[in-house]
Amino acid sequence: MYGEEHHIMWEREWLEGKISREEAMERAGEVEDIVALLKSGESASEFDVKSYVPKAVAWEMLEEKILADKKPKVITMPRRYWITGVAASFILAIGALFLLSQSDQMVIDTATAESNTISLPNGSAVYLNANSSINYSEKTWEQERLVELEGEAFFEVTKGNRFVVSTAFGSVEVLGTSFNVRVRNQRLEVSCKTGKVRVASPDNNSSQIITPGLRVVATAGVVYEPVKVDIGQVGNWRDGEYDFESVLLTEVLEEFERQFDIELKYDKTDPEIKDRVYNGYFSNTNLNEAIQLICNPMGLGYKIDDSAVTIYSKTGIQ
Repeated sequence: MYGEEHHIMWEREWLEGKISREEAMERAGEVEDIVALLKSGESASEFDVKSYVPKAVAWEMLEEKILADKKPKVITMPRRYWITGVAASFILAIGALFLLSQSDQMVIDTATAESNTISLPNGSAVYLNANSSINYSEKTWEQERLVELEGEAFFEVTKGNRFVVSTAFGSVEVLGTSFNVRVRNQRLEVSCKTGKVRVASPDNNSSQIITPGLRVVATAGVVYEPVKVDIGQVGNWRDGEYDFESVLLTEVLEEFERQFDIELKYDKTDPEIKDRVYNGYFSNTNLNEAIQLICNPMGLGYKIDDSAVTIYSKTGIQ
């Protein structure tokens, strides 16, 4: 026990610079003591040192061992693991940036038979129809007043900087106006109530400017010539009134389903239904009255039960 403490004492003082190399060699004692230090903590195969070597040689071996112990150990990683680690770190970094960039997005949507009124950061109002959604960035709003829309919405935009409504089938650009945007059945419809509106295709190669009482349709990358509409009917759906002028009957029936959250059953191959155009209106306040206003002018019959409405023609099956 004393021998071990003796070794530790002089070796520590030497390593800490408290005694010189010569003093350490003198205090180390016999060669056997130095050899014992060399073998301590190591297997015999790693340090096969004979006790009869000269003391100076044993001391040099001890110094080499101490210097080797002080060198940092480097663990070599196979190249494939290094590349995988870098790639994983990159993906995590990109994911973190994506989450941070998305965290300021405001998303508002409506369900079937539901509508909502939203106030935007600049005071503009959005009236969101059933089965529709908008999203915009609060963080970048002052630099870019951009709203993405799916479904249908009526906008009342306050005067100010450029305001853009972006859809999958085109964009609507205004400065201060009110207008209706409808994105259904693979097309964009925009009707202007006040002010001036520019409607452009996604690639901006096709565009039209409309003023109050005009409507444009955009589909398949083309914005078609404006047509006149009854300005008093633009955005009337906000009061539950739905006006249709030369609209496919199947699209009218889809709107009925959205407003009343009820299934409509009819033969989608029946030409008395699928190929006809409807002119008229209905209100979303009374289901029975609404189905009458749709079916009676078209010469169609209907039957109402608890969960669905069945519509049929003279050639259809009741």
